[in-house]
Amino acid sequence: MPKKTSNFDNINAAIKAIQDDGMSQNSAAKKFGVARSTLQFRLKNPNKQNFSCGPSTFLTTNEEETLVKWLLECSKKGFPRRREDLQDSVKKFLDEQERPNPFKNNLPGIGWYKAFLRRHPILSIRTSELVTNASSNPADVAAFRPIKAGWKKGVFDWRNEHPGSAVTKIDFSPILDKVLKNTVRAEVLINGFRACGLFPWNVNNIDFKKCLGKKSKY
Repeated sequence: MPKKTSNFDNINAAIKAIQDDGMSQNSAAKKFGVARSTLQFRLKNPNKQNFSCGPSTFLTTNEEETLVKWLLECSKKGFPRRREDLQDSVKKFLDEQERPNPFKNNLPGIGWYKAFLRRHPILSIRTSELVTNASSNPADVAAFRPIKAGWKKGVFDWRNEHPGSAVTKIDFSPILDKVLKNTVRAEVLINGFRACGLFPWNVNNIDFKKCLGKKSKY
């Protein structure tokens, strides 16, 4: 199948084939290498000439900047948003605005999402940093971190007992079983929930310096 592009010559040729020759949208999209969603949009909006190639933005610069600030703020506070959250937010906005767009049911696809990230590279850099500095959940505090440290110690002890041997699949389960018994205890999990202020509920137990991360110029 030819690579889907959205150059104006191919788009116009595809539209002409649909309107003049009765070619189906699917056939025209395949023959001229044009995204079907692009053809649908152009057919529904024949008077819209200011049309950009490829997955474009149907939001203004200010609207996209508002989205960027929201995404960064959520990550900073320890609640990073998923791709689906961003797409759903844009869909709700388009539903309310009734703004013409090529998306099915106003829901932007993965192409738009990738283009959005390219337009705002700060998201790829800052989100990963902020997620690292975000607040930990009880499992991070009470289980995963101790298990990780316990696994290192467990493997170290096993190697001391079996010099010159390598850990195999057969050895994995007994080592992990020993690690879990020594690290994941009821009192440890309880302390993890207490440290996060979840149970018993106590906001004063939360270390907000860790939760909100370091101050940044962004």
